[in-house]
Amino acid sequence: MPFLLFAYAAQTLNASTLSILNSTAAIWGAVIGVFWTKTPLTKRGALGY
Repeated sequence: MPFLLFAYAAQTLNASTLSILNSTAAIWGAVIGVFWTKTPLTKRGALGY
């Protein structure tokens, strides 16, 4: 689903905006995962350890 939505957004946004959105995908994945599983994000988890 995320790839489908990203491809849909690529039809209307410019390349610089898409590159910023693409680089923040891991951050959004962590934020959504915290809310989805209702588990706190630890310091180690935020740093990627």
